[in-house]
Amino acid sequence: MTSHPVAAAGNPPVKPHLDHVALVVGSLDRATHFYSHLLDLEVLNRVRLSDHTIQYLSSGTGAPLELIAYDEGAAGQPLNPPSMPASHHLAWQVPDVEDLQHRVIELGGLVISAPVYMPELQQTSLLIRDPDGFLIELVER
Repeated sequence: MTSHPVAAAGNPPVKPHLDHVALVVGSLDRATHFYSHLLDLEVLNRVRLSDHTIQYLSSGTGAPLELIAYDEGAAGQPLNPPSMPASHHLAWQVPDVEDLQHRVIELGGLVISAPVYMPELQQTSLLIRDPDGFLIELVER
């Protein structure tokens, strides 16, 4: 067994890395507005597939955010029925959590708790829910 994935002829092997984060949302426009305005993400292309549409956003620092909206009654809905595992939360590092706390509400999100400083982690965290209910941690280091 080799320690690296097999690469295409002439290309170096690819090390495993985070490729993207995907969220299934109720409204692409609402979710795009929320994330682009709260986190200043760049709105990239929107791709239509057979039963869903993907909106790509980027912070310019790594893996893009994919917002996915399934067509009404598509086979992919619901993505996470109660018996299936699901992610707990996404965390975004930001310059100032207190500044963003006010913008969350303006953009249709919900603040779960006030910013909390955790000396063990040397960070301040703010827990919020986006307009689709995803738990998001905003982290200031």
